[in-house]
Amino acid sequence: ILLITDIVKYLSANHEFKKADFLSIGRRMPFIANNNILRDTLTDHKTAFDILDCFVYECTRLFDTNCTYRISEKADDYAVVEVLPNKNVVDELMIDTNLFGNEEVCLTRMGNISSVMYYKYGRNAQVKKVSSIHSGNESNKYMFDLSPFNKMKGAALAEKKSLSNSNVVQLFH
Repeated sequence: ILLITDIVKYLSANHEFKKADFLSIGRRMPFIANNNILRDTLTDHKTAFDILDCFVYECTRLFDTNCTYRISEKADDYAVVEVLPNKNVVDELMIDTNLFGNEEVCLTRMGNISSVMYYKYGRNAQVKKVSSIHSGNESNKYMFDLSPFNKMKGAALAEKKSLSNSNVVQLFH
């Protein structure tokens, strides 16, 4: 149940991993060989928010059955992803909720969340921690910056249209 927690504790203690290293581990998600399901699922969506929404409500259960993910807040330029440990997991471990996870797990999770935009846009999103259970808050919350991807959508469409038009001209010459 606490496999990821145990792995990150081990890496931190025995290999002197820094905070940035754990964020990087999470950001490697798109490069895992068997992530075709995520790639195929996430690239079908038209907007950055739709990609995040799909990831949170459809994809997270594929790799994290210890927690429930939800979008707790949404605006044009950001969304807040909330992560709560499942009650049955906490009960089975016989621990208080605030003992579930640690800073390194939060950073790894933030890296995972930031990497979902890579599937469509070729770059990670900026994600910052708003709150965490292990710091005494009621839930883990991560703010996800959508603004660069909202801007990229228009640029990508314009570039695609321009390329399509130039291809058509080349075909006829």
